[in-house]
Amino acid sequence: MSTLLEESAWRLLDTVQDPCSVRMGKPLGLVGMGLVESVTVEETVIRISLVLTGPGCVFYFRFADDITRLLEPIAEGREVDVAIDDAVMWTADRMKPAPLRRMDAGQAGRIR
Repeated sequence: MSTLLEESAWRLLDTVQDPCSVRMGKPLGLVGMGLVESVTVEETVIRISLVLTGPGCVFYFRFADDITRLLEPIAEGREVDVAIDDAVMWTADRMKPAPLRRMDAGQAGRIR
C-alpha cells in the first residue's frame, strides 16, 4: 500500500532531470528515464534505489545531492539514503512516455 509520503517522493524524484536527456534536447526526470528502481519509506529512513545508465555514469553524486535536498523537507525527520542498485542494468525500455509517467507517479512500488 502506498503512503502519501511515498507518492510525494516519486513525484519529487521526477523533477530531478537527467543531464544526458537534457543535453539531447529531450529532458526527462529520473522516474521518466527509468532510473528510479524503488522508493521505500521506513520508520527512520527513506531509501531510494537508483539504476544508472552505465557503469561510467558520473552523475550519481549530483543525483544523490539533489534527491536529498528535495526529500529532506518532506521526510518528517527521516534520513534520506540514496544508493545505486548495480544488480539491475538500465535499458531504454525502462523509459516512460509522458502520459504513463504521470499515471504511474501516483502509484506505489516500482515504476517500469
